[in-house]
Amino acid sequence: MQSKRLPLYLGVLLLGLLVLVGCNLPRRVTNQPLPDRDIVFQTTLSRRARDKRIGFIDADGSGLTFVAITHVHTSIHMSPRPFWTSDGQMVFFSGRLGGAFLGIRRDGLLRKYPQWMALAAPLEQPNLTILLAAIDDVLDGIALFDLDTGQIIHTYVVEEGDHPSIGTSALSGSMLVYRRGWRPDPVATPGLTVMEIVLLDIDTGEEVVLARREGQDSESYLDRPAISPDGQWVVYTAAEGLRLVRPDGSDDHLLVPMDLVREDAVGKRLDVAPPDASWSPDSHWLVYHRCMLPSPKFCYDSVQDHAIFKLNIETREETLLVEGGVSPYWRLAPSGTAEERAEATLAVEALDRSTPDTVILALYEAINSQDVALFGEVCAVDSEAQSVAEQSMSTAIETGIRYEIRDIEWDVVSHDGDMLRVDTRYRETITMGENVLQEMDSGDWLTLIHKNGAWYVVCLQP
Repeated sequence: MQSKRLPLYLGVLLLGLLVLVGCNLPRRVTNQPLPDRDIVFQTTLSRRARDKRIGFIDADGSGLTFVAITHVHTSIHMSPRPFWTSDGQMVFFSGRLGGAFLGIRRDGLLRKYPQWMALAAPLEQPNLTILLAAIDDVLDGIALFDLDTGQIIHTYVVEEGDHPSIGTSALSGSMLVYRRGWRPDPVATPGLTVMEIVLLDIDTGEEVVLARREGQDSESYLDRPAISPDGQWVVYTAAEGLRLVRPDGSDDHLLVPMDLVREDAVGKRLDVAPPDASWSPDSHWLVYHRCMLPSPKFCYDSVQDHAIFKLNIETREETLLVEGGVSPYWRLAPSGTAEERAEATLAVEALDRSTPDTVILALYEAINSQDVALFGEVCAVDSEAQSVAEQSMSTAIETGIRYEIRDIEWDVVSHDGDMLRVDTRYRETITMGENVLQEMDSGDWLTLIHKNGAWYVVCLQP
């Protein structure tokens, strides 16, 4: 009898292992590649909305694209705060799927992270971000998080009861900006709240309180501080709109007036979607959303009642970018002009695959320009191979390291029917930022195949 049950036990065990492995396999959640645009934004104010799309647009208002998020279990919650990594290789957001923070790679694959995170603010290094995280099971931590490893590297602020919050850009150099709030005495003064915008020097531990308010929730509201990339300004949201302040607490002034408080039978309440301003990489512009209706009390949960604007903080020039969007995020690293991207697209479409020489030159052109799309085209035989090639290229550049390859020469080592083996030689300079890490003579072994009248690189071995 025992022997008859053994196959059943083994079958159940095998099924469990398959389910466990299947749950951890990458899932493709969109059939569209994420477009290379400056700004990403959300298209719904409801976490459970059926319309799960992410919007993309360039800073000049061109290139509006919507990517539908599909093939995802209905339990996915998408917060209206998507973010680009600075290299444009992943959009991540504070949604949850089985308790995980989510990211969508350029190739459409879903990335899950173990920690529960409320908000995040990417850094110039593509694999690092500042976030709110559950540290010791308490959502009171501001931490440096590694997107590659899924690990918290360092915790900056953990103060019980302070309930910190961050905006779209929380760290500039050693300056970390965040909001904290607490109720002094919930029994004696129910509803009384204190809110502060705080600048913390993470090297010295010194704090500067940039703004402070005390009162009922709608009266004391301060939130979503974001420091400019050059460290010269902090923007934050108050009940009366967007405000600017210097890092030393001076020159605090109202930049964009907005009426964010509604009064109804319940009392005074804040708008359901306060603006979340995001800085341009050059620190001259802000992008944000706001209600387009005359009164915020009518602008409740419809994203169609909101629009996204950009504002020059010096001239106060305001430009409408798109209607029907909220919570825009401006990527820290500029993605290039529309003309440059058009040229890159034409280069891919006009790629000459008729000879091995043209494909080899295109390969090293893609490496020099860090053009993931072109690299994938050169190395692709089919969609699966292209995905592998693009991911390989993305991994190489996510560290912030750049390669400059010049003086390229090559010899054909072997030619066997439709397969070609090539030995390349070149001068290579490796840099990180403005620092030259290494300069040397180098080379690769390339394997090319001829398929359907075209040449493809299918293997690159340094």
